Amino acid sequence: MVDPISKKPFVTVDSDGFLAPCGFRYTYRDGVPDFRVQLGAGAKMWAQGQKTFAQWFMRYLDRGEASNSFYPAEQQRDRRVYEAITLEGRVLDVGGQLGHIRKYMAPHQQYCSIDPFVGVHLLASNRKNLFANYPLTLPLNFLGGFAEFLPIRDESFDTVNMRSCIDHFFNPEIALMEAFRVTRKRGKLIVGLKIEGHTLKSSLLDIAKGVVGTFVSRYKDHHMWHPSYAGLIALCRGCGFDLEKEYWQTSDVLYASFIRRDTHLVTVETDN
Repeated sequence: MVDPISKKPFVTVDSDGFLAPCGFRYTYRDGVPDFRVQLGAGAKMWAQGQKTFAQWFMRYLDRGEASNSFYPAEQQRDRRVYEAITLEGRVLDVGGQLGHIRKYMAPHQQYCSIDPFVGVHLLASNRKNLFANYPLTLPLNFLGGFAEFLPIRDESFDTVNMRSCIDHFFNPEIALMEAFRVTRKRGKLIVGLKIEGHTLKSSLLDIAKGVVGTFVSRYKDHHMWHPSYAGLIALCRGCGFDLEKEYWQTSDVLYASFIRRDTHLVTVETDN
């Protein structure tokens, strides 16, 4: 691990935390190494979004405990995704929470989850159905942190997984540049999220959002932005990842794998 801002090794690492070269100390929160940096503009909006997400997550856990078929049905959908787009080698799961996707990985694979939701393990405790259906009793490498400031050394992972999280980022460009930095050459980026405007229903919702503005709160959500298909592909390409494969889980939920180029710079062809 490295300082998420300077990318330099920590001066000291002990039970009190991690001392960065600049003198700032990262500590533990609820037993989790907390590398979340201090952010200014947009932090209030993001924090409100996280609060809304936490409420959604509690409802998700409650549904899982209320029905024995809830998690198996979820796995039936997700298994198709990760059979089509495989999690290879050493995996960094950005926004990975408790590591649910280890269900679709080989036992020998190394895995690390990084998530700003540092208290997620407390919310999930004593959820019998959750632990019965996912490999959550296994030891978990879990770090508290932001995608834009990864406390990870360069070229440390073969796969960076970003499922249902790119639309939560403060700055997706910085987050994907960080993914490029920590992914090994010819490594893989996996992205999964809802694509805006891909179906007639979502297009009509976009129009409704524009018409009613901020007066109808039911159109608000906990996401920071909503990408189009073309916008997502262009974003990934601009940050050094070329589209390899795509899998549409539903008509507007896309999973795609991208291969890391040797450089994030895009080549521009010119006439000689």
